[in-house]
Amino acid sequence: MMALVAVCSAALGLAIGAAAQRGERAMAIGAPIMIVHMLTGVIDPAGQAAQQPSAAMRGLRMLSPIRHAIEGLCVAELGGLRLARNAADAPRMGGLALVATGDEVLRRLEVFSSFEQSLGLLVALVFLHLAVAA
Repeated sequence: MMALVAVCSAALGLAIGAAAQRGERAMAIGAPIMIVHMLTGVIDPAGQAAQQPSAAMRGLRMLSPIRHAIEGLCVAELGGLRLARNAADAPRMGGLALVATGDEVLRRLEVFSSFEQSLGLLVALVFLHLAVAA
């Protein structure tokens, strides 16, 4: 998964470099694009309680390789996992201290994709970035 994210990020760098006429411009364009990917790639901890994002934000989230990597890793780690509940951990864990399964955590965080879907979306982003670079 991390190797695929690295390939996707390298392809994005190639696309940015191909779009810019000079190296300095590519560096100036690349940093804001990566910041947007970082900000839109993080899973909203409010999950189901959060407001629905706008269409533009949903589009940016679909283009973020960081989002697909985080969701894929969360699904790989938490999918089908049985959690040990401990009342002593409740103050530190908050509302997640009372969940019994990893699938419930994923549902509350609104992570509905599978590991394979996350990998497929990362591969699609690689090809999209390479097409833009060409």
